[in-house]
Parts: sequence; structure tokens; C-alpha cells
Amino acid sequence: MRITKGYDFKEEQFAQLHKSALGFPEERFFFSGTQATPMVKEAALIGKAVVRSQFLKDPYGCLGSLHVKRLKRDPFHRTIP
Repeated sequence: MRITKGYDFKEEQFAQLHKSALGFPEERFFFSGTQATPMVKEAALIGKAVVRSQFLKDPYGCLGSLHVKRLKRDPFHRTIP
């Protein structure tokens, strides 16, 4: 079983886009959502539509801004400060 934790508003993104892109079985996936504050949720909803459309075109996040964002978050891709 794979348990994924994150903000509650990201459940659809993980369950529908990331899980299927990885080919992870439905019966072994569980998402545990943490309720976001109204300010966090509002800011996230503004960008959600854009990111969702990017993942629909590029499910693996290998192109454009999705790729750049992934590289910035990868601790093994960073150089020594």
C-alpha cells in the first residue's frame, strides 16, 4: 500500500494524474489530506488550473516549467552553495 500525504486540495491531482502516470494500482493507493488554511487554499487554487493543464499535456513533468520546478525541488540536483 502506498500512503500519500498532502494538502486535501491536491488529492485529485495525485489520485488521477500522478498515480496513473506511474501505473500505480488503485487498490494500493491511499491519500491522506491535511486541511489547508483559507489563504493557502486560495493561493493554490489560483495556480492549480495551470498546473493541471500542464500535467494533462505532460503526465511525467518532463517538459517546460514542470521540469524546471522538479529540478529545483530535487536535493540531489543542487550544487554546493
